[in-house]
Amino acid sequence: MESNINEEPSFTISFDNNSDPLKALGFDTIDKLKELEKPGKLANDLNGYKKKNKLDLPGLSPETVAGWINS
Repeated sequence: MESNINEEPSFTISFDNNSDPLKALGFDTIDKLKELEKPGKLANDLNGYKKKNKLDLPGLSPETVAGWINS
């Protein structure tokens, strides 16, 4: 079985309404995410949220976040 090193891991995380990282960062609608001009800033902010709240999650790259916004 071959493995693609460049492949991003796929995962789904469920948060309750009080701890949703995107909402905590002010992104409460899809439209606000689509208005984002710098996916790298959001990736950095989400990684900071992950660290501050000691969440055991993989780090996010700007490319991953750009993929969310562009899809």
